[in-house]
Amino acid sequence: MIGELVKRLEAKLLPVPGTQVLMSKTECTVGEWKLYLRAEGFLDWQQPSKDWTQTDEHPVVSVSWNRAKEFCDWLSARTGKQWRLPTNAEWEAAVGPTKYPWGDYYPPHWDDGNYAVGVDGKEDPQKVGVDGILGTAPVGSFKPNALGFYDLGGNVWEWMWDGQDEKTGNRVFRGGSWNRFAEYCAVGFRYSSYPTYSYIAYGFRLALSSDP
Repeated sequence: MIGELVKRLEAKLLPVPGTQVLMSKTECTVGEWKLYLRAEGFLDWQQPSKDWTQTDEHPVVSVSWNRAKEFCDWLSARTGKQWRLPTNAEWEAAVGPTKYPWGDYYPPHWDDGNYAVGVDGKEDPQKVGVDGILGTAPVGSFKPNALGFYDLGGNVWEWMWDGQDEKTGNRVFRGGSWNRFAEYCAVGFRYSSYPTYSYIAYGFRLALSSDP
């Protein structure tokens, strides 16, 4: 089971220019998270919402920073490799030099990502956006960026490895999500939450470090 999980994760790694890491081209999926839970004997995964359904190919959500770090530590201990979350700088390098993950224009097109943005650029109160999807979408449903990474914007907020508020202890996540719009989509925008907090729009992607 562990071997199957590691094989799946390693098959999705891509180099991030100017860094010493490989990063997953997609967010961590429900199927991958299930393999982790079963390997550790934890309670099985449950659907996060009654309003929309996730398959094994959807990004896992309702994962706190602490839980994501536990997963990275678990992988590192069992593989002898340095698995972790991307840093803010690595995530930005994977996005590239654009204002938004999809480019420099706004609002995004329907195939640019899973956002709650209407055709007029305003927030869609129904949360389906121009893509017509309520909730998360299977990873890789939208076009990749020039480096081959999917969903760096939208779908789920992605926890970062670094970036901690010394006063509150909050941890940073980036990229916007299926239920957010406008300023939340901008590459320069950073949001944060308690490392113990989980939510139906919080997820993560993995990075494999080659640092000594």
